[in-house]
Amino acid sequence: MGEFPGGAWYITPWGDRGTMRLEPPFASRTSVRVADDRVYVALADAGDVRVYSNEGVLETLVRLPTTATAVRDPMVDCWWRGIEQMMAEESPSTRTTVLRNARAMQTPDVLPMHREILVDANLNLWVQSYEACEEPETDWWVFDPQGMWLGTVAVPTRLELFEIGEDYLLGRERDALDVEFVKVYALERPPD
Repeated sequence: MGEFPGGAWYITPWGDRGTMRLEPPFASRTSVRVADDRVYVALADAGDVRVYSNEGVLETLVRLPTTATAVRDPMVDCWWRGIEQMMAEESPSTRTTVLRNARAMQTPDVLPMHREILVDANLNLWVQSYEACEEPETDWWVFDPQGMWLGTVAVPTRLELFEIGEDYLLGRERDALDVEFVKVYALERPPD
């Protein structure tokens, strides 16, 4: 089928806990899903999703409705706020070490084209748009099994999607205390 790049990570000392894995700002990740007899591969810096047969033959190239977005200072500031929040409860020495190492990470010139992909119960491809800062909702672009764009679905950003059924979205949300909850949202599809 091929070799595809994975994600990039920085490893930094984390106090007496050993090491911590930090993802660089606006990191590109490859997403892979298998459904039915197809393999879906999405490189975050590409504007498409490649759909292969189980023999490794490229069957479909799904073009995404997006273009490259330049990384701007407010996006970087937002990323830093997230890192600082994550380190707020750490000891001063750990916080200093992690933040110093985070500052050494390079910021890319453009955002990734998307964040994640999933395939629903009807074999429709769902592609999560990339948001530099957390918004209340995240757009997911939906494509039929032949790669035709069906539309956009706004999903609460706090929901980490695991499964998309015929009439539901299943995922995990965390509350303000980081307690996890399984959540199910109704999904209304347009009539055929």
